[in-house]
Amino acid sequence: MFLILSAAYVGQELQSEFGKIPPSFLPLGNRRLFEHQVQLAPSGVSVHLSIPDSYQISKTDFKLLEKYNITIIRIPDDISLGASLIAALNLSAQDLNTPLHVLYGDTLFSELPEGDDLVCVSAVSDSYNWAIVTGDNLNWLQDSNIQIESEVKNVVNGYFKFSNTRQLMRSITQSNWDFLKGLNCYHQCIGLTSVSSDNWLDFGHVNTYYRSKANFTTQRAFNELSINS
Repeated sequence: MFLILSAAYVGQELQSEFGKIPPSFLPLGNRRLFEHQVQLAPSGVSVHLSIPDSYQISKTDFKLLEKYNITIIRIPDDISLGASLIAALNLSAQDLNTPLHVLYGDTLFSELPEGDDLVCVSAVSDSYNWAIVTGDNLNWLQDSNIQIESEVKNVVNGYFKFSNTRQLMRSITQSNWDFLKGLNCYHQCIGLTSVSSDNWLDFGHVNTYYRSKANFTTQRAFNELSINS
């Protein structure tokens, strides 16, 4: 199962630009972001996209979702990331004995890293409250809560793969639906590995959205293109 987590609306800054929409519905290259995200799913793996229950999908977007065979999962508004993931898995009615790919709705890659039980990380220099991979085995993942003054290379970028979906659900539930604590619990039981990626595009903030959009355009459409502020 390939699950795109997009069950919360974009932040206020992005809402002022594009309206109150889930991140996977952001525009990118005359398409919706989910049209690019679905291309990352392995062949033969079902694609599910979670959205806020209150979001009304347009007829045009419905046709696109049907075209790409994307199953929509409606999640109650304003619940935590961990609770949202558990709800999506329960509502999907998918086989929980198969591997699970999880992709944040504001995230895109040119290609996904390979391997099982992995957390993908990248380098950043922006001062946002990123989650990071630490050297502490008990608190392997945690919020940074720091002002980034230089490049940090161990930021969780939004792609995960799990070999044991049932244990993931159990770990998050036992952690009071706290996503990071649940992943730390899973790490203790099954083990997780951090894998670095240099082709992460982040669309979760205004600054990173326009930077990623420029990088995406440069990569896909031109041999050489310079885009300035």
